[in-house]
Amino acid sequence: GDVTSEGDVAALVAACSDHFGRLDAAFNVAGASRPALIVDQTEEDWDFTVDLCLKGVFFGIKHAARCMIEADRGGAIVNIASLNSRVPMFFGSAYSAAKAGVVSLGQSAALELGEHGIRVATVSPGLTDTPLVRPMTSLPQVHAAFMARIPLRRAATPEDIAAAALFLASTDGAYISGANLFVDGGWEQTGYPDMRPLIADIMASAEG
Repeated sequence: GDVTSEGDVAALVAACSDHFGRLDAAFNVAGASRPALIVDQTEEDWDFTVDLCLKGVFFGIKHAARCMIEADRGGAIVNIASLNSRVPMFFGSAYSAAKAGVVSLGQSAALELGEHGIRVATVSPGLTDTPLVRPMTSLPQVHAAFMARIPLRRAATPEDIAAAALFLASTDGAYISGANLFVDGGWEQTGYPDMRPLIADIMASAEG
């Protein structure tokens, strides 16, 4: 399905509920970016990034919450934002703005849905070893720039991020709602590297 299509998201939630009999937890994860400096950003690329990263989460929360409210069993919704929800970066204004919106949206949802026993929380990952970021991290000079900012001196694994999301959705997180959990190896404390001198190498790596 397409998370930017409300009909697709509604159909997905309904299919899950029908198959399993109920919906206990929902995870809004989909995201990507078309990077550019603000003065060069096209409206099309801005809309692509913001719609995918923010509107998709809105649809996910909306329809998961409706399903949970109807079942009257409570539930948990976990949204994936980013370190960039708080730490800006060059070439990432649309992405950072959308991810900051995900955090705020999650807080509003926690406020509105708490009376139904539905908890909403956010995970903000730092650098994570996925195919999406490997064109950057495969370049030694870029990898070094990232490692200089991460106190634990490694990228997260997808399993690191999944474990945090599952914790927030589980009964171990039963009294956590509205929180934004940074899973970044301490990166938030140090800021984001300036990628402008490295962008040509990054783009060439992605194309190759």
